[in-house]
Amino acid sequence: MHSDGSAEIEKEKVISECLYMVGLNFLGIYYRFTREIVMRITFIDKRECVEENFLLLAAKGQEKMLLMSMIPEQIAEKMEADIQMRLLHLNDFNRRKRPSETFMYRKLFVETHDDVTILYADIVNFVYLSTTLNVKTLVGTLHDIYVRFDDAALALNVLRIQFLGDCYYCVANVSTANMDHAMSCVKLGLRMIKDIKQVGNERSLQLSMRIGVHSGSVLSGVVGTNKWQFDIYSSDVDIAGRLERTGVPGRVHISDRTFAKLDKVFPYENGPEKAQGDPLLQKYHIKTFLILSLEVEFPDLKKVSSHTFSHQEFPEIGVKGVYSAEVLHNLVEEEMIIESTTIPLETTEIRRIFIGKSKNLTRFEKIEKNFDMNFSWLFVCFKSWRWEHNYMIQPDTHFKRSVLFSFVIIILTISMQAINARQNTRFWVFAVFGITALSFLLVVVWYRRIWDFHNTKWYQKKPRNKVSRWFFMHSDFAECSLYFRIFIYFTIIVLHLSYTLSQLLDCQRFKVENEQIEIILLDDSISNNLCFNPWAVTQCVLFNMIIIFLFSRIIYLLKLIIGLTVVICYLIIILVTHDFIYERSPTCNNKLYPEYAHVFVVCVTLIVLNMLARQLEFINRVGYYWKRELNKNQYDVKFVNNTITRLISNILPSHIVDIYMEHQLSDELYYEEYTNVAVMFATILNYDITTVGMRLLNEIICDFDEVLNTFRGVNKVEKIKIAGWTYMAACGLNTTGTGHRGSTTKTSSSFSLSEKWRKRKLMTKLKRMSEKVVEFTTYSPRASTAGSSKRRSVRMLNDEEEPTLDDDVVYVMARFALELLRTMKQFNNQNIYSDGENIINGALRIGIANGPVMAGVVGLFKPHYDIWGNVVNMASRMDSTGVAGSIQITEEAATALEYRKVQCTYRGVTFVKGRGDTPTYFIDIDDQLNFKKLPQSETDNSM
Repeated sequence: MHSDGSAEIEKEKVISECLYMVGLNFLGIYYRFTREIVMRITFIDKRECVEENFLLLAAKGQEKMLLMSMIPEQIAEKMEADIQMRLLHLNDFNRRKRPSETFMYRKLFVETHDDVTILYADIVNFVYLSTTLNVKTLVGTLHDIYVRFDDAALALNVLRIQFLGDCYYCVANVSTANMDHAMSCVKLGLRMIKDIKQVGNERSLQLSMRIGVHSGSVLSGVVGTNKWQFDIYSSDVDIAGRLERTGVPGRVHISDRTFAKLDKVFPYENGPEKAQGDPLLQKYHIKTFLILSLEVEFPDLKKVSSHTFSHQEFPEIGVKGVYSAEVLHNLVEEEMIIESTTIPLETTEIRRIFIGKSKNLTRFEKIEKNFDMNFSWLFVCFKSWRWEHNYMIQPDTHFKRSVLFSFVIIILTISMQAINARQNTRFWVFAVFGITALSFLLVVVWYRRIWDFHNTKWYQKKPRNKVSRWFFMHSDFAECSLYFRIFIYFTIIVLHLSYTLSQLLDCQRFKVENEQIEIILLDDSISNNLCFNPWAVTQCVLFNMIIIFLFSRIIYLLKLIIGLTVVICYLIIILVTHDFIYERSPTCNNKLYPEYAHVFVVCVTLIVLNMLARQLEFINRVGYYWKRELNKNQYDVKFVNNTITRLISNILPSHIVDIYMEHQLSDELYYEEYTNVAVMFATILNYDITTVGMRLLNEIICDFDEVLNTFRGVNKVEKIKIAGWTYMAACGLNTTGTGHRGSTTKTSSSFSLSEKWRKRKLMTKLKRMSEKVVEFTTYSPRASTAGSSKRRSVRMLNDEEEPTLDDDVVYVMARFALELLRTMKQFNNQNIYSDGENIINGALRIGIANGPVMAGVVGLFKPHYDIWGNVVNMASRMDSTGVAGSIQITEEAATALEYRKVQCTYRGVTFVKGRGDTPTYFIDIDDQLNFKKLPQSETDNSM
């Protein structure tokens, strides 16, 4: 306003205000952009955490279910804890980069049960069925039968122990209390007879069962280190098995002990004459009875829910549903609808102050409660210095954007200062130096992003040029290094303050006041020609405060201290050192003194920026906390899946673990058919479980399992089962080219429990692609005499193993049997057992046969892998008719061993059930338990 009353627009101040408004709008856009990114990242982290949480529940459910399929709950809990403890122990060794010990262990889990009932059920004429039915029909029939049996056993509270080919045996009052265990087993036997007749009618097969039931006491436990198997042992178990063998098809054959517990509820008749003359039943003075078939009320199996973990966690879904991708996706969506409304955005939740917290917290509210307990609301930091340190050292992906915004603010500040007042040479020199330094810094922090954007070579992850690589490395370093970020942060603040306050140094208080007095006395008007524009300086100070609170990965308390320091210093400038300038500046309110208007704007800006910074910092830390929970859940899922892998490997052979994982719980039938597999039965003799106990059996089986672990490779020896004192194994089940695999449907599960499984599957495919398979033709010595040739395949390995032939499965199995004989001899030398009068030495009787077999996984919630066929029956007979300390084999196996120059001795003709008189051989073994080789002349003649 001039003395004549005319008004004139001051262009400099208008331009300065425009620049200031541009900076403020730029700030708003940047804060909005940054907050949106942080919010979305936090939301994604929480969603992933929710997904991993459901995945963890599903994995734990599967782990529980798999363990329950092998072992009763009370033993399973102990073994599960022991498995996890050992996995943690192995992980600890791996983290410390120390050689870890083997996972095998010999911890014995045994329980005694004095009042139980045992049921043995055997399919009549199964040998005929296994030799006449094709693999799909056989496995499908057994699967249908055993699933019905499992459902009935579950409904009647009876625990299935295992399958023994065509034999199904179980026990009541072991896993859970069952006061009517005898009644339950008899009802189960009657239900089995009904079910197998129904399956036979549906499939046009003549199917029937013999069933034996006996009450007594048992020892139960898990034996071995590989293919864990829960089993029961006692003389009463033998009696139940003998009742089945001496029974009548279509009848339940019970002992007098079981009969006494039934209170004559069922009509009965005396047992068959075969049972009355049986030596074992006579030894224990067992009188037997046959239950006459009748209609009995059974529980509705559809209403009986599986006692799996999955039903408890997801009762509305069911066991199979929880593992499907669609159901899991719906669960996550429903959870996120609820959780998205509860994601905390403010550091103070007013709702909780007035309403309070709910007492019934969800699992995610419990996680948030844990966050509250570990978070300081006053200082906006974690209470644990480890958490705080790990948070601060994280790479700051927004750092380069913060530097860019600071550069723009500094340019605006220099422009505003240059427009509002004439600057000296020192200011411009310093400005040029600062802009150059910041430009170089800007190039450094943005270099990697620019290089990645322009890099078209996907295989080139880093630049090759030395200068470019230097910028690339320091660009990474700027984001990752906390101390480097703090150094740049302080540098930018100091540079900006120097541009803002440098002109205050040239302003002389007395000179300005004298000039103002002269102007007032002479012109009677107030001049606006001061040293500097006070509002321009205040606006630049506000820009400086914006920069202070702009950087996200800088300690909030440090930013607050710097902000308060700048504000206090500037208030001193306003109210003390340069008050004569600010008193003469315009005011934003007519009722407010000019200097206090500056103070008000600065303080309000500090409060607003502090609130924005606290909110953004809080959201960042919430996101970090969810990442911690996500990593924890991912580790837990990985850990549980490692346990699952151990469990599955101890249920199913290694070559179908991946296949089962892919088709798990989809009710799909899986079967295999092989043209040449060697099967071995090895029975431990001279020991009685009532005399030596289960510990001795466990030690021997563990020794055998250690031998088993050395027979790996193409023709790996696979442990099938343990039946009493008999060890069953097979070789050739994983040989490519000899097996046929299929399922009733070609679809596969769309959901798997771990990334590790998918990686393992991919690696298996790559390994199979890398293996080279060649075939060559040779002539069998015996086949050549008949004028026929035999085709044989050889598989080349990538390791140092020698090529293996189809017939090598017999040789490998013979070597394995020989190692078992050596192990048994070594065990006798190291352990002495006595029955009180005589020293007892264990012996091993082994039988081997080879030929085509059928295999498959039967059972739905309790999967069981087994093999069937005439070869299995032959191997069992080779064992049962064999001689202690010898290996008895069939003629086909002896022929195969001739290719390996192993000498075999013809024993004679042995009667085999289902096949009649069969020629058998013994493998010749010397005193040192080595194979005797054929003389060279005989080998040449046979060739």
